[in-house]
Amino acid sequence: MSALGGKIRVTEKHGIRRFLYPLSADIGFPDGVDLREYKLVAKSLPSVPFYVDKIDIPGNYWSLHFAVSLAPNEVLDLELVPGEPDRVSDPIAFAPLSEAGGIKTTQQRLSVEIDENAILRSVIYDGVQHLRAPLRVSRNNAPAFTDVRTRMTSGDELGAGASIITENLAEILSTGVSACKSWVSVGYAPRTTRAGEQIAIQLPFAATTDNLLCDFGTGGGIYTKLDRSAAGSVVWDYGFPNWSLRNNGRIDYAGKAVPDEFTSQAWFHVVDAGKSIAVAITSIPHNTELLTAKIDADGLITVECTIHEDSDKHSKFAVCYHFLNDVPAIAAATCPQSILLTPSVEVVD
Repeated sequence: MSALGGKIRVTEKHGIRRFLYPLSADIGFPDGVDLREYKLVAKSLPSVPFYVDKIDIPGNYWSLHFAVSLAPNEVLDLELVPGEPDRVSDPIAFAPLSEAGGIKTTQQRLSVEIDENAILRSVIYDGVQHLRAPLRVSRNNAPAFTDVRTRMTSGDELGAGASIITENLAEILSTGVSACKSWVSVGYAPRTTRAGEQIAIQLPFAATTDNLLCDFGTGGGIYTKLDRSAAGSVVWDYGFPNWSLRNNGRIDYAGKAVPDEFTSQAWFHVVDAGKSIAVAITSIPHNTELLTAKIDADGLITVECTIHEDSDKHSKFAVCYHFLNDVPAIAAATCPQSILLTPSVEVVD
């Protein structure tokens, strides 16, 4: 037992092998304990890279961010002990994006730019640019995030991750990266939603080839090819539980999803010549009646939810983008589900 009197137990319960998988846990400790003076260890592993953020609520509460490798169905016990935290092997280097704020993060293979309003502006992986314009968040086709009143930028001296969170009285927007994966997480949380509203997160993918190969998790893995010269689109609709896949207006597939299984099916790939992107829809507002993923001929990738009833409950709409160049077959089989089906993290005494 550490001097803090607590441990973290990670359980891989989905039968998926994980390599340096990013996880987090929120923990409260006695006053005077500074977790920046501790390291995270496990009996079967050397010291585990992690970093902490102080949570801005009364008391001594911290958010721990760490990465571990796990075999399928493995249970791993971690412990915080006094010492200097380990750095990740390929740490993120930080630089200001502009005088207005924002950050540019750089690693050996991945470079990401996030502006002062938490908007993703650029992703370069192995020298290949994946975006042709900044990401856009919208409500009813108008920019969703305006009139920013408070702003917080966070990174860590160990180079394990970075995030920018912006908020105003009506909404919160966050964008984060991890040193351990070529993932970018984007979350948008309106404080209220109204029936008929449409909320969209749009990523302008830098498509170059004449045809884009698209595959979707719903339906057990279905494929289609978008002919960009036809200036059309591929549209996947999920209406809880009915779904359909349209290519240039033609319905190619339709079916009914099992609601309890949808958590592992809300993903899709878009594959271009020399690069690809996996998109996992990680959080859906509770009052959503229709979820839509659309890939346009210009490469614009839109994930949109349509609200079916008013709610004053704080909800969150979130996606995780996995940027790749060459796509091995095993990645197509596991990566999006690995994002959606996370290992469980428990704080135990």
